[in-house]
Amino acid sequence: MEMAVARQQAEELRISAQQERAASHIEAARKRQENQFKLGEQRAALGGSGFTLDDATAANIIGNSAAEATLSERLILAQGDQRARNMEAQARNTLWGGKMAKKAGNLSAIVGLGKDAVGWFDNYGSGIVNGTGGGGGSRPSSGGR
Repeated sequence: MEMAVARQQAEELRISAQQERAASHIEAARKRQENQFKLGEQRAALGGSGFTLDDATAANIIGNSAAEATLSERLILAQGDQRARNMEAQARNTLWGGKMAKKAGNLSAIVGLGKDAVGWFDNYGSGIVNGTGGGGGSRPSSGGR
């Protein structure tokens, strides 16, 4: 049962990772539009102040703003991707944990069978091995050995 739960949780984490990547792309696109609007405002403000786009100062201001805008968009994408990768790693760990729980259950069953076999041997088999019959090794034998 643990494995089925682990698979379900892992699948939910993978879906969340895909959604996280999609959300970061949407957020980056929103940021790009916001940045383009701000760059337009800067151009207008610079033009209203008497600067031309050929002016080195204006070009530096616009260039720095554009570089900062690109950086902020890429940062949004990188952070979203990192969160998604963390979710995918958690999904892998969840599956691994389910597999280990399943193996632990199997080992527990094997140990239980081993205990049952030892119990059977103590009750029935040791008498056969010791030559006292199959009546159980833990009971006193009626023979005089």
